[in-house]
Amino acid sequence: MVKLSLRSLLMHKLRLFLTVAAVTLGVAFVSGTFVLSDTMSKAFDELYDGLTKGTDVSVRAELAYNDINTQGTARPLDDDLVDLVADVPGVAVAEGSLTGFALIIDEDGDPVQPGGAPTLGASTSVDDRLAGDFSYRSGEAPAAPDEVALDASSARKAGYVVGDTATVVLEGGPQQFTVVGTVGFGETDSLAGATMAAFETETAKRLLGKPGKVDQINAVAEEGVSAEELRDSIAAALPAGTEALTGEELADESSQAVREGLGVFTNVLLVFAAVSLFVGSFVIF
Repeated sequence: MVKLSLRSLLMHKLRLFLTVAAVTLGVAFVSGTFVLSDTMSKAFDELYDGLTKGTDVSVRAELAYNDINTQGTARPLDDDLVDLVADVPGVAVAEGSLTGFALIIDEDGDPVQPGGAPTLGASTSVDDRLAGDFSYRSGEAPAAPDEVALDASSARKAGYVVGDTATVVLEGGPQQFTVVGTVGFGETDSLAGATMAAFETETAKRLLGKPGKVDQINAVAEEGVSAEELRDSIAAALPAGTEALTGEELADESSQAVREGLGVFTNVLLVFAAVSLFVGSFVIF
């Protein structure tokens, strides 16, 4: 029986090769799709966990929608709310943060393109407890209006080191800053592939077109106060139209939004996988 089977296979080498190829490619397409989507989901889960690390409660404007297309588009808050949150019993420290558009130009005058990821301008955290996985690879935090810290990956691509003068394109046009630090996020040198130029908070408000505003307020609880207790205390003091979430809730929400977006991407790839299996069945036939 074995000899007969082998003889039959060897007599039809092309048919054997096409059958093996069709099965292999079809299975590889399906398994590769699931591996890719799961890997990307895990990467974003770790990213958001790192970004909210150290933050017990975050305050933001209430979102009208909660899907992937509206994440990060909440209206800015008046920066007076930072003091209001800081005065809530149980709050050890509270800071406002904001992000916007900033495009880094390399030493040759070309833009540093992140390949589809955003080009971010951001404020820096004054208190290390709110820094999360954000850390300085070299140099220090910007403290003057003409200073900037770049993510380590972009600084390397642009050819900048601490002490160099870098050009950054903002909403008001290009400006030059002295590079005083390079930053990383945990073990990576960039934020999910994005470029980032970080400024001192008051400078960031002016440069990013949000004077007197912050996008989000982050707070750390005093010792003995849980994140849930602090969230409820802060929520009770907030005006209408704003909400408080624990750092864990914010990370879960962001991760869930990304997973929904990746679900569409996964389904598209699975359609192509189904087509490959369908075509493979004709090859086998």
